[in-house]
Amino acid sequence: MILALPVMFILVGLFDVWVSKEKVQKHIGDASGIKGIMLIMLLAFLQAGPLYAAFPVAYILWRKG
Repeated sequence: MILALPVMFILVGLFDVWVSKEKVQKHIGDASGIKGIMLIMLLAFLQAGPLYAAFPVAYILWRKG
């Protein structure tokens, strides 16, 4: 389980660099409506990783919009 932590930090860092704020706002921002809510729910259902890996991802999504 501890071996997954560095991998998760690398993936979160790559997500932060590769995905623009505008793209995140377009798909899950205030203007996305029910489509954005459904997308977030789908991603939450598919997440099979540990809870400690979800917090950095949630923080970056929150910071991007």
